[in-house]
Amino acid sequence: MLYYGISDTGRKRTVNQDSFFAEFVIDGCLLLAVCDGMGGANGGNVASSLALSRFADSLKQTLPVDRTSSDTQKKISDALRRAVLVANEEVYARASEDPELSGMGTTLVAALICGHGLYIVNVGDSRLYAIGRKSISLLTHDHSFVQLLVDMGEMTEKEAAKSPQKNIITKAIGTESAVEPDLFFHNLDDLGATHLLLCSDGLTNFISEEKIRSIASGAQEEKDIVAACEKLIGTANKNGGGDNITAILLKLQ
Repeated sequence: MLYYGISDTGRKRTVNQDSFFAEFVIDGCLLLAVCDGMGGANGGNVASSLALSRFADSLKQTLPVDRTSSDTQKKISDALRRAVLVANEEVYARASEDPELSGMGTTLVAALICGHGLYIVNVGDSRLYAIGRKSISLLTHDHSFVQLLVDMGEMTEKEAAKSPQKNIITKAIGTESAVEPDLFFHNLDDLGATHLLLCSDGLTNFISEEKIRSIASGAQEEKDIVAACEKLIGTANKNGGGDNITAILLKLQ
């Protein structure tokens, strides 16, 4: 698998509160993750970096080394959920101890690829897309106020995309003493995708899904993956760059 990640402050912010992770956490399991922090001058970048560090460390300690048993999928999903809880406890405790960090929090979207299995965990409105030559599919579900209205039938997707309230999230890492993430599982062979993209809303708020697909789907070689990530960031900045922008692009074999 070929993958590359990049993060940019954007054109309007002075501090980058996004963080990302892209490494093999144990033999045969690649972890990709994006966090979009929030809270005060320094709270957001503290929350995102701390959450990612504790999340990844927990997985390294709890993921099953032997992944041949019939309950492997459950064990990996349980490890991901526990890792989110560990990250949440750490960020919440740090915010409670330091008045300058009070109220800080972060989104988290992560993809763990073990063999043919794609395990996804999500808190907040950072996203994961499966991209094909002519398709793009959102594999996560935003924890946001406008998405809640869409789910209730009180707002359309187009209205949500233009709403001034679209940045209000309903769930985050570290803002409460407990959090319950969304967990998803897909067999990579069944997805029909050539690429996976993880990103913060600094990308999706400033570039359409169709434009994302057209840029990402053509990346075949390592240099193409790098160029596609840079073009995604550049296009978001060209369209306003009103937030920090982070993208990790992976080419599936």
